[in-house]
Amino acid sequence: MLKKAARRELSTQALFTLYRITANAFTRQQALEKLQRTLSRMLEMDVAFFLPSVMKPERIDAAFPTGLSLFDNDCKALDVCWNEMKTTGVAAPFNPGTDWRFEPMLASSGEVGVLGVRPRHGQSLDPWYGRLLTAIADQTASALEHMELERSMEATRIREEREKLRSMLLSSVSHDLKTPLAGIIGSLSVHNTMGGRLTPERRDALLETALEEAHRLDSFITNILDMTRLESGKIEFHYEWHDVSSIIRQVVKRLQHRLRKYQLVVHSIPENIEVYMDMVMTGQVLQNLLDNACKYTPPGTAIDITSRRNEEGLFIDVHDHGEGLPSDKLAHVFDKYARIQKEDSQVAGTGLGLAICKSVMEAQGGWITAANHPQGGAIFTICLPRWRKAETVKHAAMI
Repeated sequence: MLKKAARRELSTQALFTLYRITANAFTRQQALEKLQRTLSRMLEMDVAFFLPSVMKPERIDAAFPTGLSLFDNDCKALDVCWNEMKTTGVAAPFNPGTDWRFEPMLASSGEVGVLGVRPRHGQSLDPWYGRLLTAIADQTASALEHMELERSMEATRIREEREKLRSMLLSSVSHDLKTPLAGIIGSLSVHNTMGGRLTPERRDALLETALEEAHRLDSFITNILDMTRLESGKIEFHYEWHDVSSIIRQVVKRLQHRLRKYQLVVHSIPENIEVYMDMVMTGQVLQNLLDNACKYTPPGTAIDITSRRNEEGLFIDVHDHGEGLPSDKLAHVFDKYARIQKEDSQVAGTGLGLAICKSVMEAQGGWITAANHPQGGAIFTICLPRWRKAETVKHAAMI
């Protein structure tokens, strides 16, 4: 009676443990590893799982533990179990002299693999053990089948998402790279063919247009390359202490041609504050924010840059005076290939600039936010957590 109760408890515990392990496993290999170790301890037997080879499905190999050595008689029993889907080995009708017992793992879709057990210390496999091993093999097969289905569905979803992103990028590139190219070619063609008949003002205007479109094209290509490098992890950030005012001045100088149609106002930029950052990548963030402000702000309006600091870090605000951000798109402003305005199909851009800003800021331990300003327009705020007073550092060095 006690033996029967103990066996019933073992059976319940084994099947429940199997279910719990497979439910919490992230990969098939992880599930097999945990199952093998747990069942070996519970059954007090050697346990192994065998799965078909990817390249040769007719061949079955040890999935866990890997590299398991089997004798010829063991291999013969394993092959018969897999090819004929029947129990072989110890206490089975077919036993070519092996110490193992092999149970086929069958799921609703068909055969999945083979469960192998090898008794220790002279254990005997009576019919009850046979039924338990069959139940364990079948439940393992169902769990592996479910995991494979989920993996397949996830792979399909990722493939569809990748294809969607690829199509969006191609669509963006085909339109937004051709637009500035058309402007460059058109302006230079007119300048070439009618140069002598044009007024100096008209010639300057054509060259100015070509230069502006060339800068825009360069910005598009830079964003595409930066996003590719960020996603591949091939960008190495070089952190040093840099003066805040100098980086803002550099970015403004770099974009002076782009900003000439706007009233750029720089407020409250401290001259003696240093921030620990990658200057090149942070400069790219500010450049993207200013470029974005130019896209969605009417010419002649103001764009404000303000700096402030507190115990959380140093903040830089870029505030434009355009129409602001649509409330239904606020949550998706930093998504790749996202556009901000309803009429954004008319605005040139790859939709990568703000996504790059977010990636760069987070990589530096900071962050970026977007909101609508109470006085109108959109305001983007970046935060760099590490800052110090430059004068304090210099004084300390003199001491």
